[in-house]
Amino acid sequence: AAKTGASAVDEAAAASGTSAAAAAASSRRAEGDETTALPSLRNREQWLELAFASEVAGFPATAGAIVRHSLGIGVERTDEVATWMGDATRFEKEGHPACAKAVFGLLLGRHMDQASLWRRAAELEKRHGTSEELDTLLRTAVKHCPRAEELWLLAASHQRDQGAVDEARAVLVKAFAVNSDSEAILLAA
Repeated sequence: AAKTGASAVDEAAAASGTSAAAAAASSRRAEGDETTALPSLRNREQWLELAFASEVAGFPATAGAIVRHSLGIGVERTDEVATWMGDATRFEKEGHPACAKAVFGLLLGRHMDQASLWRRAAELEKRHGTSEELDTLLRTAVKHCPRAEELWLLAASHQRDQGAVDEARAVLVKAFAVNSDSEAILLAA
């Protein structure tokens, strides 16, 4: 018999040892209930456990959606950058890169002008994404932070690492047009 998405997530939760989701899955199986009982709307950690289980079960888009919609529960707007950066680091360390990417998606949507966030997102993408995803992220980063030399240099370095020397030069030409006083960009060109 084919497994439903709910039972696949339940099995992944139980296998990964995620306490809240595993306990709920175990309880539902004991009662013969194949539906996924949703966590309390106010319990951020239960929602995140469900996101982790979804990622483990092979549903990274579902995991990301859960993260995007639950990450802000109980977090003050003034604390969101620090809290969410800590979350992204923890998610990656625990083997949930799709959840960590979802955190950066939220952060960058709200704080597009923070070059340090773009740099951290690029580092994550470099470790867990594709070359195309990293290229797209860096192109977007330099549009939102055109004075951030480091992002331009990362974009040029990425192109060079891909063997696209002419594209790397083109990135540096654009970077210098915006940052004509940058010695680092001038030297890299």
